[in-house]
Amino acid sequence: MRYLIVVSFAAWLSWAAPVFALEILSVSPTSVQPGNVVRLTGGPFPPGVTVRIGSETVIPSMVRERELTFIIPPVPEGEYLLSLLPNGVSSGQVFTLKVTEKLPVILSLNLTSVDECQRPENSQIEVEGENFSAGSALLLDGSPAPSRWESPSRMILLLPQLRGGSHDLQVITPGERRSLPRAFLVNDRPEIFSAYQGEDRVNSYEVIIQGRNFLPQSTLLVDGTPIARSAALPAQTGQLRYIDCENMIYVRYPYSRTPKPVNLQIINPNGRQSNPFSLNIP
Repeated sequence: MRYLIVVSFAAWLSWAAPVFALEILSVSPTSVQPGNVVRLTGGPFPPGVTVRIGSETVIPSMVRERELTFIIPPVPEGEYLLSLLPNGVSSGQVFTLKVTEKLPVILSLNLTSVDECQRPENSQIEVEGENFSAGSALLLDGSPAPSRWESPSRMILLLPQLRGGSHDLQVITPGERRSLPRAFLVNDRPEIFSAYQGEDRVNSYEVIIQGRNFLPQSTLLVDGTPIARSAALPAQTGQLRYIDCENMIYVRYPYSRTPKPVNLQIINPNGRQSNPFSLNIP
């Protein structure tokens, strides 16, 4: 009989003892960015409790009986339902958390000056920075530009044809957040680095001209005289063959094989011209 009374009293105590439900009293802050720390107060927060943000489950960085902190994962911008999962089951209490994207930041460009005429393998600029969320794009002078997202810290600008001068580059995220502009320069001035005699024929020989910003419509002046581009019949002054941005071939028909000083100069369609380049050739 005494045993029965003791058991009954213990059962009554168990029923009468208060059950402390998990409760969230405050969430701070409620507007955050990925990587920010959020602090919850309330509790009691049991060991092993996890945080649910939308469909993401996050392990807290610190859990105390009345305080819990966690770090916002890299989720897209938007409003998310925040709840706790003690023992993997929702506590039922839900808060709204507003997540905004971090402002993208351009730290550096691998090139701050590019030539107007570029070989395909050189026609890109690497953009290094921070907070380039997936789906970010590049703006060139305020307009969408061909680009490629590589990682949250790296993007590639695929250079379109650009006029000479300064141009502004920005990163824009899917949430329409823009970085501060970073400028780079397009150099449209042709330049001759070297010129030397190439293949020799019976009545002509080639002069190999190397430099930069050579365009298909560029004009070669030899001692001030324009040289015709390649044609079916050779001109008395010679012929010009365009190879690429860095190479041209001037076919020369000399009256004599005695070397003499000759000045070469490139003029582009926009009027920009190289400095004269002097060499001794027949």
